[in-house]
Amino acid sequence: MLGVQMNNDELFENMADRLQSLSTIEFLALGMDGLAYIKPLGVIDDVETYTVCAADGTHIATGPDAMVLKAIATQQNLTAMSIQ
Repeated sequence: MLGVQMNNDELFENMADRLQSLSTIEFLALGMDGLAYIKPLGVIDDVETYTVCAADGTHIATGPDAMVLKAIATQQNLTAMSIQ
């Protein structure tokens, strides 16, 4: 919309309309190309262990240091999010 300004309410309604028009598959794919999730797996062999996965669930790496896993995700141009 070149040259047209919307207020916040109009922007929200426009975004809501667009989201509601997405198919289930399109909605589930939102953000998949840029997000990774780091979550604790628990204690394995007496070591607190974490895993990092792409948004679609694809395993990327597992290890004892969440910060290293975040760096691995970043190297793959993904934004790492923590899951508790």
